[in-house]
Amino acid sequence: MRQTGQKSTVTGALLSAMLALSGCATNSSAVEHYKPDEQRRQQVFAASDKLIVPGRRIGPISLGMGMDEVVGKLGKPDLNIAGGQYPGGAHYGPEFRYWSLNLAIVFDASAAPAVVSVQNVKWRDAALLAVFKTADGVGIGSTSFEVKRVFGTPSQDASEVMWYRSRGVFFEFTGYDVRKVTVSAPQ
Repeated sequence: MRQTGQKSTVTGALLSAMLALSGCATNSSAVEHYKPDEQRRQQVFAASDKLIVPGRRIGPISLGMGMDEVVGKLGKPDLNIAGGQYPGGAHYGPEFRYWSLNLAIVFDASAAPAVVSVQNVKWRDAALLAVFKTADGVGIGSTSFEVKRVFGTPSQDASEVMWYRSRGVFFEFTGYDVRKVTVSAPQ
């Protein structure tokens, strides 16, 4: 009887090791995937004014909102990327991605994480389901010429980015078209 106990313990240990090596075991991970609550998201999106307000918010998500407030509004994210530490020692906070709303929400690294930036993103191969625009109509799909007409000369202008630091808005481009709008605190 004793041999059977030892044999099952060894077999269990070997099975656990094989699962871990094959990637089938579940252990703490830096990325979590959830099943989306699409109905809640679409209701919140429909009730939203769909505005990008530089330095303040994109649609229903405002800078400074707590993580619990975001989940309360939109449900669990499709993708939860854990925060961490850069090689130089600085910490960064978690990021939530909501695919159907084309939103990425970045939190600070504090004990009670708060939103530090909200991004409206045209994911590479995904349909653009949620469209947010500024009061002047600038958003994903706008051209770099439209961005400059509305916002003026950027504080930083490279081939694929325009940063308006004092207004708290950042545009990324594919060619001449906006593919990502990031709202953060003005600097």
